Amino acid sequence: MSDYSEGGEPVPPRPQEPVPESLTLGITGQRPSRPTDDSLPRELELKLPEARVANLPLPLPVEDVAEDFGPLPKDLSDFESIVLSTEDDGTRLPDDGMEDMSDMELPEAGIRLTDVGSSWKEHVVKSGETLSDIALRHGGVTAQDILRANGLKDANRLATNQILLIPNNPEEVENTLEEVRTRQIRVASLREESKPLKVLAYVVVQGDSLWSIANAQSIELDTLVGSNTFKSSATLRPGAVLRIPNQDGIFYTLRKGEKIEQVCKRYQVDLERTRKVNPTVDLVSLKPGDEIFLPGARPEAVAEVKSEGKKAKSPPSKGRDVQKGVRSYRWPVMGRINSPFGWRRHPVTRRRDFHTGIDIKADRGMLIRAARDGRVAYSGWMGGYGKVVVVEHAGGHSTFYAHCSTLLVGQGAKVSQGQNVARVGTTGRSTGPHLHFEVRKGNSPVNPLQYLK
Repeated sequence: MSDYSEGGEPVPPRPQEPVPESLTLGITGQRPSRPTDDSLPRELELKLPEARVANLPLPLPVEDVAEDFGPLPKDLSDFESIVLSTEDDGTRLPDDGMEDMSDMELPEAGIRLTDVGSSWKEHVVKSGETLSDIALRHGGVTAQDILRANGLKDANRLATNQILLIPNNPEEVENTLEEVRTRQIRVASLREESKPLKVLAYVVVQGDSLWSIANAQSIELDTLVGSNTFKSSATLRPGAVLRIPNQDGIFYTLRKGEKIEQVCKRYQVDLERTRKVNPTVDLVSLKPGDEIFLPGARPEAVAEVKSEGKKAKSPPSKGRDVQKGVRSYRWPVMGRINSPFGWRRHPVTRRRDFHTGIDIKADRGMLIRAARDGRVAYSGWMGGYGKVVVVEHAGGHSTFYAHCSTLLVGQGAKVSQGQNVARVGTTGRSTGPHLHFEVRKGNSPVNPLQYLK
């Protein structure tokens, strides 16, 4: 399923009559009630001659979303507004400063499903050029195809030396957009700067959950778990005070015989970055019992490193958490696994990264089904994960469905195994349509393949 129209006639030569000030495009000429995907605008403001209106393909109507979660968070808005240019085209990879993990096999994970250049070609914008000029030059695509393929929100704001990716044909618009998003995330990663740690105190109120607090404070769930001490969301009680750091990572207390260099290597955190984030701490003089903040680390990383070393060749069915009858979860969607659970090289930044779930490739709009009976613990926006649904199950387990385009269930609802809970999308930090699926035991993610049928 695609939100893009198929086909479309080439744009005719530019007529000589004056160009009107603006032209609003839409299905019926009326503003839609809300968008179906945060990354795809449903109406576009284009300054084009009237003679071209009939030749611009119009967006196809799609099912309305269940809820409107408002504008993107600031970090995601900034990421999507990055302009690719000849100086920063998004093809340069960031260096994470870490030595190779020679004792670990890192999967070549990724949700980039197209080879570079197979679906698009680059165009460097010249002074005075418009999207219509560019479409006429390349042929086979319209100005609106180019606008959608590059995620542009204003067709009139092209900059000299800006790089646009031109889809080879209208059917390649979505693949081209995936490449654009990939490059934008790389640029954002290269621009990231280490900032000094600041910690706020948050007082729990009635109705709070770990999920809702993490979202409200713009941190990952693992950061909240790694910065505080509790066993499950059930232990949250009104009045409890939680530590909220201003960036993702965890607090770590050094043990007897440990050195900070060993800890950073174990958690795959750059030592120099750790020093910059903790400017008031002398890393050399740290002793057992001292606490340090490890930027970007996850609390489950060390346990996974140990299990990788001992059981790297063991099939999932022989995992220590798998018991008779546990592999009863149904697949939420059917598709290729493009990124596995555990340590990997991030598909976009190529940095070493601990992936807390699996990424399943699926078409935009495909129905996502509950893996098991349970109750919806959270339904809404969650930072880089976009629109998510979290379902709690018996036995302290939960499942997590992320990057959805549409949420079909609300918080507190009871769901049955196989019930539709959402639709596949690209919301949050995502380059293309897929489902990020997690299984958690308590607050810790576990390999979903150990539980899926």
